[in-house]
Amino acid sequence: MLLSWHDRLVLAITPEQLVLRHARAGWRPQLSDITVSADADATPGWQALLPQLEQLLRSRQWQRPVLSVVLSNRLARYQLLPWSDELHGPAEWLALARHNYRQVFGELAAGWRYRLSGNGYGRAVLACAIDEALLTSLQGLCDKLAIRLQLVQPYLMVAFNLWRKQLNVQDGGLLLAEPGLLSLASFRHASWQSLLFETLPAEQPGAASLALHRMLLQLEQSQLPSELATFTPGYAIAPTRPSPRLRPLQLPAEAGHPGSALAACYGLASSGGGR
Repeated sequence: MLLSWHDRLVLAITPEQLVLRHARAGWRPQLSDITVSADADATPGWQALLPQLEQLLRSRQWQRPVLSVVLSNRLARYQLLPWSDELHGPAEWLALARHNYRQVFGELAAGWRYRLSGNGYGRAVLACAIDEALLTSLQGLCDKLAIRLQLVQPYLMVAFNLWRKQLNVQDGGLLLAEPGLLSLASFRHASWQSLLFETLPAEQPGAASLALHRMLLQLEQSQLPSELATFTPGYAIAPTRPSPRLRPLQLPAEAGHPGSALAACYGLASSGGGR
């Protein structure tokens, strides 16, 4: 392991909660976790958490801090763009994504920043939109506090990149649970096939299993994945019918793994946060 002279901070943001994971600089990084919840009277949303985030980041003397951020899937909006031979280059794909989002969300879509994730010729492209004001606020706060903002990613992409080699992309899927939301991405022939999201009611036993059942019923028989790789800390998922095989995912053992740190931090938010 290379010696790092930076304090590495990983921040998970949900509409109601912040979880900050800190790996102290040095030969043996020590991990600590801090959870901050929004005020009970505050309107849910990232805006209400910004003052608490600033206070949290000011609360310690960091050593050359570097910050990575993982955003709840509730703070991102996804679309799958079917492959088209008529589109040439990233600019045309981006223009298509903007058009599709405007068709669905109207003028709200004008205030979002877009990212595309493709997986080769002939395969569907994943589009993601995040509130431009959120990204600008995070960058502005980091600039003010002399913190280097290294990465901002939505949870789905963090998880996909972390476990990509373990996913069955020929005939499988990825299932993620977080506070308030269950997300299911399915794959076929090494391409994105479908994206489904279901609300998870708080403190309702069996809610995640019922939500998964509803999601699977939305898929045609030919689209059902044979296996779901799952990362659902804090939520029990029971097999349902129709039922693919469920295979729980494990975080990499090395604490310094960047993807592992992001997923572990968000896992803390899902399971009630660290102490």
